[in-house]
Order: sequence, then C-alpha cells, then structure tokens
Amino acid sequence: ILNIFDWFSFLAPNLNYVADSIYGISNELYRWILAIGWISALLLTVSLKLKKNSNSILTFMIALLLIISMLCIMRFANRENDSIIKKDFRTTGTLCSEILYRREKQQSKEEKSNFSIISCDLKINVISQIQATARIKVDLHNLDEYHFTLWHSLRIDEITDEFGRLCSFNRDGDFLTIYTPNVVNEFHITYSGNCGKYFSNQQGIALPGYIPYYPWAGHIIVWDEYHEEIKNDHRNPTSSFRIEITSPLVVACNLPSVKPNTFEGCAESISLYAGLIAPTMVDGELCYSSPVSDYHLSLEGHETIWDNLSSLVGETHDLDLKGKTIFIQPETIMVNGNIRERMVSFSDHIILGSWVTNAETICLYYLLNLIPQRNETYLLYDLFQTEMTSNPSNNKTNQKPSWESLSILTQYTLPNEISDEEAQEAFAAASVNFKSLWNYQIKTLGSDTVLKEVYQYMISSDFNQNQIEFLYNLGG
Repeated sequence: ILNIFDWFSFLAPNLNYVADSIYGISNELYRWILAIGWISALLLTVSLKLKKNSNSILTFMIALLLIISMLCIMRFANRENDSIIKKDFRTTGTLCSEILYRREKQQSKEEKSNFSIISCDLKINVISQIQATARIKVDLHNLDEYHFTLWHSLRIDEITDEFGRLCSFNRDGDFLTIYTPNVVNEFHITYSGNCGKYFSNQQGIALPGYIPYYPWAGHIIVWDEYHEEIKNDHRNPTSSFRIEITSPLVVACNLPSVKPNTFEGCAESISLYAGLIAPTMVDGELCYSSPVSDYHLSLEGHETIWDNLSSLVGETHDLDLKGKTIFIQPETIMVNGNIRERMVSFSDHIILGSWVTNAETICLYYLLNLIPQRNETYLLYDLFQTEMTSNPSNNKTNQKPSWESLSILTQYTLPNEISDEEAQEAFAAASVNFKSLWNYQIKTLGSDTVLKEVYQYMISSDFNQNQIEFLYNLGG
C-alpha cells in the first residue's frame, strides 16, 4: 500500500520525519517528476474542459500536456533502480530491503582472488543513480575466468576487454565471474543502479570504501549472516585509481584531487561523500562533516587512551590518525547501521559515525573493528562488545553452567541453520546459559583476564577449540 501512497507523496512521509544533516530533506528527482506529472495532468483536465473553444494553440497545449504527463508517469513508474531514501518498513525500503534480500539469498562460498588489480579507472555519473564504467587492469592475463565482487543491486550493462570484445559473465548476488577465452590485460565494466542505504543521487552521495560499489578482486563476502549487517573488515591490496565523477555536487574523496570531482592516487579502497558537507580541521586533521549538524569531534588524547586500551587486551596494532582524512557518516546510514560502522579505519582515511565524538569512543570502536567478523566467534564477540561498550553488570553468577546446558551451541555454526522448533528453543536457552558462563568467568577470573584471553582468541587464525569450549575451559 505504501507504493500506492508514493503516487501522492510530495512532502515528508510523516510528522516524525527527521532530515539527515548530510542528505537533507528527501527531495529526490522522482518527487519533482511526480509534481510535474500531476500539474500537467491537472492542466490537461482544464484544457479538455475548454476544448469547445478549440483553436490551434489550445490543441497544441493539450497534446503537449498529454505527452508531458505520460512521460512523467512512465519515468516515475520506472524508478526502481533510482537511489531513493525510503525511511519506512516496506520490503523495498531503506530499513528492510537489504536484510530481506540476504535472508532469501543463499550465501555462496568466498574465494580469494588469484590475481591483482593493477589500476582502476572509474568514471561515475550520478544523477538519480550510479551510472559507471570501470576500466580495470589485471596482472594475470591468461586465466579462464576472473572473479570480482560488485554490489548485487548494481546492474551490469556490458563487459568488454581492451579491444572491445564482449566478455560473457555470470552474477551470483555480489559475486561476478567473467569468462575470457582470450588473453586480456584489462576489462571495461559498465553498470548502473544503487546500493540501498548507501545513497547516490543528485542530492547526496555516501559510498564508503567498505562496500563494493566498484569491482573488487575475488569473491568477497560482504554480509554478516548472524548479525544481519554489512561486513567491513575486508581490505583490498593497494591499487592505482583515477576517479572522475559527473555530478552537480562537489564530491569529497580520500584520494588527492587533480581537478573538481576528479581524483588520482594509490589506496586500498575509495570513499566518496557529497551533499551538505564541508571540510574543517580537527586537531590538525582534515574532516568532512555537515555544517548544519551539532556534531563536534575531538581527537585530543587518543594516543594515551589507545595505549591503555590496547595493553588491556594485548593488541599490538597502532592507532595512527595523523594525515588521515576523516569522513562523518550520514545519520541515514547509522540509523540502519551496526556497531562496526561507527568507526572504520583504512590506511589513508577513517569513517566515523555521527555519535563517535571523542578519542575514547574512537579507540573503542577501532578495537572492535580489529576483530575479524567470523561465524566461529560471533557469540563471544557479542559478549565482548557488550562488556566493552556498556556499563558492566554487577550481577555475576556464582555457579558455572553445566556443559550439557551449552553443548547444543557446538552443533550449529549459526542459529538460522536450525529448522526444528524444539532445537531452536534449546539453542536460545543455551545462549542464555552461555551469557551466564561469561558472567561466571568474569567474576571468577576477573574482567581484565577474560577480556584479554577472549580478544586474543577472536583475533587468532587457528582455532584449536570452538568458542563454547574455549570459554568453558578458560581458567582450567
């Protein structure tokens, strides 16, 4: 029924609507088209009433208004590929569409790339959606097939090699496979569409470097099935980029600008932002944020805070913000985002959520993002995250749960694998007992010991025992 209401939607969708400080009030192209269509239809009705006094001018006006009305109706009806922010719970809306799509789409197996991208020349035209051509040079030239990752809702129009020869390809969600009977040096991939809540239209652009809005090498899983949220822990090898953006907006990028909306340089990922943003200096670092928001960022003291936090859990990575460009995420992304999107760090820039305002929260969310997003540790991660971000509860249990009350957790990787209703109830009960086990270990061993041991387990690459056994056996 919401799709029907769209035909009469000119203003904010409800009285509680809050405009995004970067995106502004929803004023997308389709709303103007709808308004022009209704005005033309109204004038057409009036003109038809006057037709008895017909003359050549009036006949021309009727024909013109009819054409305008029909064109507007056709364009409005064909808006499914446009980047539109719909802050409601429709199945195609910003809040639900991605989750519903991922629930229905079976996750394919991730495959790391056996080739590297030497350079990417990206030309993007942004009006109501992304229309892009990526010219990608690869280092291996005689493979039978090349694996890439490209956001599933971006529709591929054509793929050719450097000689203009068409290449056959296959799409499987975010995964793109290109078949090449010939030796190739580069691919020209033309595509269009949108990336859901990561908007891209004439009003604003928010394309963070942790989503594949341009082709990545390899079949990379970008969705966390358990938490039903975007994964942002993948880092591409450094490549050479040239980005040309055609847009009425002034675009900000982590690469150096060579002329307006054109950027060149080497990076692991490219982030693009535009809209109600302006550059400011925060403690000596370049920051892009909205001048109409009440957001105030401070980086003061982050070195000391990070030293204390990293030593608590035994982390050896440094947190170096010097020389990094800072982008503040639009509220639209953060409202429908996850805890990992509050702070995402790349080698040359960082992306912060709008409520990450001080050095303490930057360090905390940086630490959480250093933990790989794995199905094997999701239960521990949730408990670790809660302990670090919330006020720890004083209600620690004196009794250690029995192994029998937890054992079902070892039989399934993810809860959505369970189809039996009785097993689902048992799994839920065991999850509660696992939290009790966490509380027991914290009271018995101490918070510092548990946090450090669990953190080291989660960042390790070799699991000698599963997460349930690890926490149960912690401390002997």
